[in-house]
Amino acid sequence: MRYRARAARRLSVTKMYARSSRCSLCVDMAQRGRAVTPEKMHALLQKMIDSIEQTDSWQRLTKVADGMVCQIQNLEAEAEKLKRPRPGGSKRGRKIIRRDFVAAYEKLWNDYFAETPVYSDIHFRRRYRVSKEIFGKIYKACQQHPFFAWKANAALKMGIHPLVKVTAIFRHFAYGISADGLDEQYHISETTVLDARVAFCDVRRL
Repeated sequence: MRYRARAARRLSVTKMYARSSRCSLCVDMAQRGRAVTPEKMHALLQKMIDSIEQTDSWQRLTKVADGMVCQIQNLEAEAEKLKRPRPGGSKRGRKIIRRDFVAAYEKLWNDYFAETPVYSDIHFRRRYRVSKEIFGKIYKACQQHPFFAWKANAALKMGIHPLVKVTAIFRHFAYGISADGLDEQYHISETTVLDARVAFCDVRRL
């Protein structure tokens, strides 16, 4: 009696599951009076999953999920790059050069741009390859570029003056001096000269 009651309860549960899920296999088993075993239920669910995976909606959802996974992986890779130590002046083993940017600017100003400069307009024309009027127009255009902005660093120390950067570029082009050869006179590093050269070529696009 107990076995029959247990089988009847199992059969009623199977019928309820068949109606709720509208599964043809469960309905067929329920109509035949057979209980659904865990093995058959597993096979049934696997069949349902396989049929869902073949639909267009599932494939579109899979593509969207794959795209999101790729974006997350790219963001994680970018985050790892940001965590890596960046090379800079505080890098261990690297010597810091204390350049006097203010002194370089004052010397340049007194030599060519003061009311009574040390060198005349003839010297300026020969060394810059342009007149002061043309140089002033080019210098004004360069000031529109963000690279030539005069700003302070994290230590609130003013950086290289734009006039020094533009002058270094003119000397670099006029005399063919290497980028490192301008450091002694203008206190400007080789890397800064190369970056200023690229920015100088971009000024005409502004």
